[in-house]
Amino acid sequence: LLLIFFQAVCGHLQIEVVSIKVFPYVWWIQNALRAKFAKKKNQLHYETRTHIRQFTIKNVTGSTASTFLEYIQRNIPEGIAMKVTYDEIAPLPEMIRTKMEVLQQAGEENAKTVPMSEQEKSVVEALLKEGAKQDPESLPSNSPNLTAN
Repeated sequence: LLLIFFQAVCGHLQIEVVSIKVFPYVWWIQNALRAKFAKKKNQLHYETRTHIRQFTIKNVTGSTASTFLEYIQRNIPEGIAMKVTYDEIAPLPEMIRTKMEVLQQAGEENAKTVPMSEQEKSVVEALLKEGAKQDPESLPSNSPNLTAN
């Protein structure tokens, strides 16, 4: 039901759906006594199933993303949780691009690399630190990932 709603909203807002992943559900079972003084035959059986779906959309501007998320959050049924992650594609720094162009112009696939300058090392370290702050398993793409339980 949530899949149909999600696809309808994407269709109305002309948002491209890249993928919809259906993960196996998580099944949690616990037995409990009806009262702390009750015998074992008076047990209750609690069971929770968590169904996980991951929706991936791409090429969305900030205002469209906020409108889309607000509409979905206000209209999802009770008992459904939502986790949103944003990934953004950014251009490489100018220093790295020029170095890559020089290597490509050399035409050798196995060309010897020149050691990095101190400025290039600081840029790479800053990029690595920025990536470590985010989820390490997320791959860069220009799309918010929606995970609904």
